[in-house]
Amino acid sequence: MSPRTGRPKSNNRKSNRVTFRLDAEDYSLLESYAESKNRSKTDILVEAISKFLEDEIMDNVTSIDDFEEVNDDMDEMMTRSDMLKEMEDKGFPMDDSEEADDDDVKAAYDEMMEELEDTSDMFPNGRDFDAENEDGPL
Repeated sequence: MSPRTGRPKSNNRKSNRVTFRLDAEDYSLLESYAESKNRSKTDILVEAISKFLEDEIMDNVTSIDDFEEVNDDMDEMMTRSDMLKEMEDKGFPMDDSEEADDDDVKAAYDEMMEELEDTSDMFPNGRDFDAENEDGPL
């Protein structure tokens, strides 16, 4: 029996379909932009929708508790391409991203975020070097 062919299985299947119409001008802009970025029109639209929803959600944050809840939700909403793009932008490119599954990309993204949040190497002895007179007069 021959091996299965076709699209590889994904942990984050996109099984919901959305259909809408664009006028000729907007479609032409979308098509040109997608070509210039060497990305699919679908990828561009998914990213645009995600960013729009993220902005809308952040507009409704009124407290630190709201922010923490929204921040956790946004991590779950990030797409694979969002994570890879952010990793590239922040200097943490994933060399084997084409072969990596979604869990590997998420793990690499989380590792990058932990490394960026880790400030322990800034003050190795625990002192805040910009504090005035911390150790008394010189």
